[in-house]
Amino acid sequence: MHGGYESKKVLSLVGLLLACSFVALLPVVPVWAQAGWVGIADVNHPGGLMRLRVATPQPVMVGDKFWIRPAGRFQLLSGQSAPIGGDPTRAGDENRAICSRPFIGTNNFVGFTSALQFSVDQTVAEANGVFFDVYTAMDQAPAEDLAADVLNYWVAPLTTTARGATGTCLIPVTDEGLAGDTMRAYQNYQLVGDALMIEVVVTNTTATAHSVGVRLALDTGFGGVAARDGTSVILPDRTALTSERRLPDPLVSGGSMPASWVSFDDPANPLVSVKGVLDAQEVHLPGFANSAAGVPDALEIGLWANISTAGFGFVPNPAMAITGEDWGIGVKWNEEPLAPGASRRYVTYIAFGASVANYDSPFATMSYGPWRLQQAAGDDPATPDVTESFHYVDGQGRSPFPMSVWVDNFGPATLYGATASINPPEGLTLSPDTQSRLQSLGIIPHNTLLGAT
Repeated sequence: MHGGYESKKVLSLVGLLLACSFVALLPVVPVWAQAGWVGIADVNHPGGLMRLRVATPQPVMVGDKFWIRPAGRFQLLSGQSAPIGGDPTRAGDENRAICSRPFIGTNNFVGFTSALQFSVDQTVAEANGVFFDVYTAMDQAPAEDLAADVLNYWVAPLTTTARGATGTCLIPVTDEGLAGDTMRAYQNYQLVGDALMIEVVVTNTTATAHSVGVRLALDTGFGGVAARDGTSVILPDRTALTSERRLPDPLVSGGSMPASWVSFDDPANPLVSVKGVLDAQEVHLPGFANSAAGVPDALEIGLWANISTAGFGFVPNPAMAITGEDWGIGVKWNEEPLAPGASRRYVTYIAFGASVANYDSPFATMSYGPWRLQQAAGDDPATPDVTESFHYVDGQGRSPFPMSVWVDNFGPATLYGATASINPPEGLTLSPDTQSRLQSLGIIPHNTLLGAT
């Protein structure tokens, strides 16, 4: 993919085929005014690919008392409009939840299962360590007679953008909660192509150094109503994991940390798939922080009951199958020292898994083709000069079959003169071979999604 920005992105066809300070309270909303969905922000990707729901810290009344609905968890779904939602090249995968399920929490407010967790000084000898999840802390906070007495962990409430939501919460560093010292965690959830980029920046606003770790417990799903997730986790080297694991593992993929993973609802003919990207350009950039956390220290794969409750102490059971079970993913950065005034940036991605993609700023590129080719008996009518006893077709029985590329310009400026190119690997040719290997995409304005076939 070539564009007006001084960057290039190459998508592999082979890869395709192999594949609290207290803030001012807003007007109070009575609980009875809306069902427990009050305070849930709903953000649609500008091009319709994906959809984000995120819980925001909305002040509410519980009876005659004041409370702030728990905030800081999200749900990721494919877009609602066919065929663009999810995989834009096919219909039927729209409006499917691929990460997090809703549940009814305290005071009948809707929450989401995936969680952002912080560990502070739990690995420091003789320190009074803290494990903190802002959503859980808010969910457990009591309602108060006075609005000013309500515990509010958000110094900058989560507010929506064109592609997501941003906000800043407080992280207690002792068991005194907000009465003691706190650090700050900036949270940024942005829809980039068919992925959700999750960015967290932790700033040590205390006068002493602390050891800080971050973990995301991600409740994967494949769009159905059942909790059973079904299939294995596939690594880039095509290793299929079917039981609980914590990577890197000396027995898996040479003991190295994978750059990504993907899982399908049906490996033979997937409709809904989920993937995670652990290593990308953005993961290594500090942004406005002093440093970047880089690639996570651990990828945890396990039954959701274990992933969700383990905190920073997940221990996998390799004999425990995940296939056909409700499983989830843990993305963990171990505790590392953070000096007073210093900040560290953590970035990872959870996405719809249908594309071979590059999410590096300022534009995302996504390429789509058959997940697998299958053998069909008889002569291929597309090759009249050759008589075959069998030939290969895509999942819909097509030969030749289409390949598509889509570009999502999430950068601040217009993209000029964008073109897409294709270079088939050995054994595949363009049909007809007279067509150009280049497709002009022309001008792609900010917040615009554009595709070519």
